[in-house]
Amino acid sequence: MRKRKAALIITDLVMPVMDGFEASRQLKGNPEFSHIPIIALSASSAQILPEGTMFDDFLIKPVQTEQLLSKIAKYLNNQSKDKTKVPNEKMIELYCNNIKSEVLADLREQLHPILVKLETSIIISNVKNLAEKLITFGQEHQLVFMESIGSELMMSAECYDIVKIKSKLKQVEKIIYEDMPYGKFE
Repeated sequence: MRKRKAALIITDLVMPVMDGFEASRQLKGNPEFSHIPIIALSASSAQILPEGTMFDDFLIKPVQTEQLLSKIAKYLNNQSKDKTKVPNEKMIELYCNNIKSEVLADLREQLHPILVKLETSIIISNVKNLAEKLITFGQEHQLVFMESIGSELMMSAECYDIVKIKSKLKQVEKIIYEDMPYGKFE
């Protein structure tokens, strides 16, 4: 935990060495970790946690996939809104005008095959592949906005947020096909 800070903690209430109540109390009592949201898992059917618990949210086991993803998205989306400045259409246009044509051609060559696959079906592994390529390309060419779009796309893919994925795909499309009519992600 000290090497890399977590964005979110999911803990069971009953664990062998230290229960979830004590773990969350220690984490929330430490200023270094107190901001990290904690979701508790419980097999108890009681829907109210005891007063004084340090959890941000909780789920009753067995957990449905949709419930878990919804809770995770709730906390990770809030963090991304606070920390990441998402490029808007005007910013993308300005950035695109400053990308050298050979860099844009290289980007188009790398991303076009993935975008073609995504036209017919949004498969999360393809979305993640595209996001990784955007992040890497942004880092290699010092294009922070490209890296940011890639990170947002990755986060949307990890939360299975199809609406946000389509929005990001439209941004990517606008960047790499700026001088060409395309418009597949409506």
